[in-house]
Amino acid sequence: MEFKALNVLPKTFQYRGSQLSHLLLSLSKGAVYLNKAPELILSLIRLWLNWKVRRHRCQNIYHKAQKRGRWEKRGNNIRDYKGTQDSACRFSFGKARRRSGIFSGGISSLRKSTQLKAFAELAPPPPSQSSLTVYYFPGSVKVRPVVLCRSSTQPSQQANGRSRISNNVQMDLYLKQEFTSFTGSFKERGARNALLCLTPEQRKAGVVAASAGNHAQGLSYHGQSLGIPVKVVMPVIAPLMKIQKCKDFGADVVVEGNDMFGATQVALDDSRSSGRVFINAFDNVRVMAGQGTIGLEILDQLPNVDAVVIPIGGGGLIAGISTAIKARKPDTLIIGVESEMCPSFNEAQIKGKPVLVPTSRSLADGLAVPQVGIHSFSNATNKIDRMVIVKEDSIALAILALVEKEKSVVEGAGAVSMAAILSGQLDLLKGKRVVLVISGGNIDTTVLSRALHKGMAIDGRLLKVGVVVDDRPGCIAELCQVFSELQVNMRHLMHERAWVKADVFSVKVSVICESRSREHSLNLIAALQNKYDHVVLGEFPDPTTL
Repeated sequence: MEFKALNVLPKTFQYRGSQLSHLLLSLSKGAVYLNKAPELILSLIRLWLNWKVRRHRCQNIYHKAQKRGRWEKRGNNIRDYKGTQDSACRFSFGKARRRSGIFSGGISSLRKSTQLKAFAELAPPPPSQSSLTVYYFPGSVKVRPVVLCRSSTQPSQQANGRSRISNNVQMDLYLKQEFTSFTGSFKERGARNALLCLTPEQRKAGVVAASAGNHAQGLSYHGQSLGIPVKVVMPVIAPLMKIQKCKDFGADVVVEGNDMFGATQVALDDSRSSGRVFINAFDNVRVMAGQGTIGLEILDQLPNVDAVVIPIGGGGLIAGISTAIKARKPDTLIIGVESEMCPSFNEAQIKGKPVLVPTSRSLADGLAVPQVGIHSFSNATNKIDRMVIVKEDSIALAILALVEKEKSVVEGAGAVSMAAILSGQLDLLKGKRVVLVISGGNIDTTVLSRALHKGMAIDGRLLKVGVVVDDRPGCIAELCQVFSELQVNMRHLMHERAWVKADVFSVKVSVICESRSREHSLNLIAALQNKYDHVVLGEFPDPTTL
């Protein structure tokens, strides 16, 4: 008997594990001749009834996926409905479930579906978690002794000392200094792991990625060392220094797109046309696995850690670290930190799914991801114990503190974990052993200068005052004498007459000065107010923990 191609199951929702779907899929590939037609028909009827029940359960999720027109579930892959496939995004599907409007089972749901394994050397989970399915990724990322969890005050690379800031915040602080890597960022961990997991055919074809800096550098550097062709698409807003570094590492650099969305679209188009493997900077499970080695190193070097504070941009870093740490030491607190200029992960937790949020320019430009990754969100959301959103002032203060007290030059995205501590939002960690992940140090020199000055102003050591004095010889000199007696450094002085409201015989002197501390600035203000009637202060923020 001849069976023609049966187009019963929708191609966008073929259910793995269903005997009927596999049978119909094989029949749909062409005509099949079978001798036992009656037995086959009875089997088809039984399987059809079973399929109807399952189809009814999954009807809502299917129609929503079809309406969205974005994701396609086929076999054991997640494919971009427009035709792009990330070769790293393969998961074992459990029973499809509807959760917050996304394929939770298909994107490594934390509850029942899959659990990301950080890398090959990850110890098996404790017995309480043995029921979870652990997905294994081939290849590994070596634990490099250059990047260790340690106090930067110790010359040795061991986690046996306390940070100099510990006494100020009443915590035992340790810094995971990822900015000491060759490219100055944690990104090269995930980039290398993703490259190691490529097949020989994929290595020959090469890879393509979209990045504004750190991911592009890590991929370019390790692609060169592994002999894999790398093409990176960088937006026009990318720093020229980072563009040149990628070229120095031998990557094919294309500067196109006004922002990361535009650059990503160019990279996806290139992947479709050239056959290169697209490696997402954060929403790639093998990239997340590489970042997870940070968590393993933290537990190896500081086994009694109580909490880990992690920056969040696209979510790949916290997804990898939290998975590794919670598998070994579930009682460790995982705290995520975002900038107030782009709280995309916090909004995703509120909405229950990744959503697009507006972004603004921020010192933490590396965290300015308007929408978190769907895989990183699914892996991390149930492992995060608390979220913290920090202001720009706190980030500037953290950069200053790391430079002055830890002798470390850090970018804004890497300093947000310290900013969360200095802002006073994590007082619940007082008396505990806390590791701060300092994720990167690639900061532009002009931005660094601005951040340091802003930090000094927030700390009360850079002060702007305006004093109205008589416009006669010697009065400005008398004002300068007040600063001299208190040993306050005058960095800039300007006097104006036309806009003084008092009278035409007065002059307003504006002074930008530098003091030793906030208390020193308060002494200067008191001295000026005792001597002059009109003293105008610039912005003088509230006291901080430093």
